[in-house]
Amino acid sequence: MDLPKHTFLAVAFLLVGAGLPTTGAQGPDSGLVEAKPLYRDPVFDGAADPVVLWNPHVRKWWMFYTNRRANMAGLSGVAWAHGTRIGIAESADGGAHWAYVGTAEIDLPQDLGGQEPTEWAPEVVTGPDGVHHLYIAVVPGIFEDWQHPRTIVHLTSPDLRT
Repeated sequence: MDLPKHTFLAVAFLLVGAGLPTTGAQGPDSGLVEAKPLYRDPVFDGAADPVVLWNPHVRKWWMFYTNRRANMAGLSGVAWAHGTRIGIAESADGGAHWAYVGTAEIDLPQDLGGQEPTEWAPEVVTGPDGVHHLYIAVVPGIFEDWQHPRTIVHLTSPDLRT
């Protein structure tokens, strides 16, 4: 029976999330044990929505993630979930340890991102020509509730950084 692609991906995410053995760059018997939590953003401590892929340009695993201002006091409503850029972390040991790289260098048009854009939910796909495609949701500002406009944006990159 052929399962739809989204069903296969959902099962794969559940298996990885459940901590079942997987084969990675280091192999299942590498002896490396992942930290718990696996990764914490050193700036805002709000990493969410990760997508992990091999970066052939630096020859390391890269994680793109939504960042949220989880460690900022005094924010009202859901303002803590707004006002951040897509974060990047990297791993040289198959995902056992992660280091902060910074944020994705995304130049949004002013009319789309507003004064303090929020970048959410990254997805990265590399085409057969080697061009990387990033899809993100963009919210034009910082809001205290969920009632705000949002747009899905498609960007391309030759190097996964810009």
